[in-house]
Amino acid sequence: MLGKRFAVRASKSRVFAVGRRYQSSDSDYKGSANYIPGKQGYAPGFPPPKKWRDVPRPKPDPMLASDLPVPKRPSSEAAAARAEKQNASAAFRQRMRELRHSYLHDHLVNEQTKREERKESLARTREIQAEQREKIRKERLVYQTQVQADPLSAENVLNAEGLTLLGNIPEPAARDINDPGYKLAPPRVSISIPEEANKIRNQERKENRQLMTQHRHEDNVQAMMTLFHAAEKY
Repeated sequence: MLGKRFAVRASKSRVFAVGRRYQSSDSDYKGSANYIPGKQGYAPGFPPPKKWRDVPRPKPDPMLASDLPVPKRPSSEAAAARAEKQNASAAFRQRMRELRHSYLHDHLVNEQTKREERKESLARTREIQAEQREKIRKERLVYQTQVQADPLSAENVLNAEGLTLLGNIPEPAARDINDPGYKLAPPRVSISIPEEANKIRNQERKENRQLMTQHRHEDNVQAMMTLFHAAEKY
């Protein structure tokens, strides 16, 4: 990531931007500690702009409930009663101080519990993902083994050199008809019909189709006439 600062110069006719000028001392820059090419940090020879940090500030540690200071209280009950009589507002401020401390303590405890739950959930998620990756790796290994063992697979039939390996596949051994596991293939039956018979059958189909169309037309005409005569009554 290369940071850029642009200075805008205005004139009567136009506004244009000027980038940061490259200096000879920039070539001595070794790169930021968090530099990852294409992701983050500053590459060697490209330092950050002036008054810019090359490495972002680390996040502060979250505040814990044990880090809260205990609110101050009177040393004795008599001093507390005397202070309450002398200044009621001071006593009220003391109670508000203790109440805020209690609320903040409960909030920090809840936040700590949530952080621990998120950490446990993230650990479980990573464990499940690792198991899934291992399962996929084993399945891929089994698949590759089966593909390599299968002579008719795509990798064996046509390899990277474009040479077919079908000629190297051994022929299946002939099986005896008396073997217990032998299955007799059903015979193939072919039926041939004379050409003259086909012509006669096609002519019959055509006549039947025309006759059916004529009957349907007559039925439609009869239905329309019936409807016409029935409409005269209205």
